[in-house]
Amino acid sequence: MTGVKKVIYPRLAELVAKPEKQTASLAGDIEEIGSPTLPFRPPAAKNASRTPDSAWTTEKCLGCPGLIFEVPWSQRQRDLWRVAKDYIERSSGTIRTVVGIKVDYKTPPGAAGRAARIFVWRAPQPDVNGRLSIPPHGGSYIHPLHSVTRLGALVVDAQFRNEQKQAMEGFKLSLRLTDFVCGHFANSFGSVTDLVELTSAQLCEALRKGETVQFPNETDATLSESARLTSGSASRSQARKRRSTVGEIMTRSKTQNR
Repeated sequence: MTGVKKVIYPRLAELVAKPEKQTASLAGDIEEIGSPTLPFRPPAAKNASRTPDSAWTTEKCLGCPGLIFEVPWSQRQRDLWRVAKDYIERSSGTIRTVVGIKVDYKTPPGAAGRAARIFVWRAPQPDVNGRLSIPPHGGSYIHPLHSVTRLGALVVDAQFRNEQKQAMEGFKLSLRLTDFVCGHFANSFGSVTDLVELTSAQLCEALRKGETVQFPNETDATLSESARLTSGSASRSQARKRRSTVGEIMTRSKTQNR
């Protein structure tokens, strides 16, 4: 989802120009660091590390991301929540925000049914002592590995692309500027309330670019499938004509022999 950079960076530039010093300072420090391999602290049985599609951090976080974009191109889509759980819990809340996108890739290329949903999991805001509190009531929660202080709340669950790969009107993803900050410093920006928003159309375009990279042969596959269907339809039509012609010949032959 590197395509989101083209949307997020212009918004950060707008916030840098704001007169509020905390907002301008934080927006100027946020950067995208690509897809780093993130090692997890023990216990880490099967997945000792993960590599997100896109990670965002600030200078103070020393390379540790505060926000993750995750699109399971090849992983089991139903396990997306487990990925978010790993990021938040195994980083002890250092990774505060996980944005996940789920696409119906079981549908054949070119066919209807490639709807997409977006999810946002958010770790609780640390208090002035750096301790995490339980998220406010109202969200669905990731079950904690060790203690209630590592809960992560599912705060967004929405469809943004329909089965025809068109943007859903009216949806907008709103990320807080503080979502980009790692857990260690999140409480330092308590007065910052600015948002970074992405429309459904912008999300669709970013996803389309990602799919083009991940599935470069899909267009060819779609054309091949279309050609196969067209060819099959033509063949069936020709077969019907041949059967009709043979039937007519047999009818005339029977008539002549009477």
